[in-house]
Amino acid sequence: MHRLSAAAAALLTLTACLPALTTLQRTTTLAPGERSYALAIGALLPLSDGGTDVQDDYTPVPSADVAFRVGLWRGADIGVRVGLDALPVVVDLKLQLVRNAAWELAIAPGAGTTLLALLDPKSKGAVALHGYLPLLAGIRAGDHRLVFGVKYIGTYMALATQGRTYSAYYHVPGAVLGADFALGPVHLLPTVDGQCFLASPRLCFAAASLGILF
Repeated sequence: MHRLSAAAAALLTLTACLPALTTLQRTTTLAPGERSYALAIGALLPLSDGGTDVQDDYTPVPSADVAFRVGLWRGADIGVRVGLDALPVVVDLKLQLVRNAAWELAIAPGAGTTLLALLDPKSKGAVALHGYLPLLAGIRAGDHRLVFGVKYIGTYMALATQGRTYSAYYHVPGAVLGADFALGPVHLLPTVDGQCFLASPRLCFAAASLGILF
């Protein structure tokens, strides 16, 4: 089995992990049985192509996805996000670690893949699986919050072509800065994310998105 290049891994990540590259999360969890729905639009932009000359192949990448969450118990909810291109999907469990009058802290481990690649026989053997771990803090200002945090994406890639199989595992750490604006029953969730493949050459991305949650 041959090693997949960082450039090829990046291209697979853009289709397989796009919901994980943007953060559509609140630091508040839903009450047991409560439900929420969200729509997010945005774009992924390269900060560096690591000298691979792949930048023109994926600049910029628009994103659009929908999300659904439901409260499980006090301080915990579960959610699913599905991208509208190639059907990338992420499922996560959010746990609120701290909540007081000044700030909140939550963690949301999850996992994802691309449904289209699994279901379409024409996907040519491209497989991408990833684990997702964001740690988010929210500073409260009335019903609004300033959100910031760090996250980690562990991505396994495999690509079968010309009788050979190429695979690799990549570490993709990142950071997020955003807000949670409460406008009655609707929440606006603008975020800016940054992440880099810890690989040689190093590939870095920025993602901006605007989520509407109701």
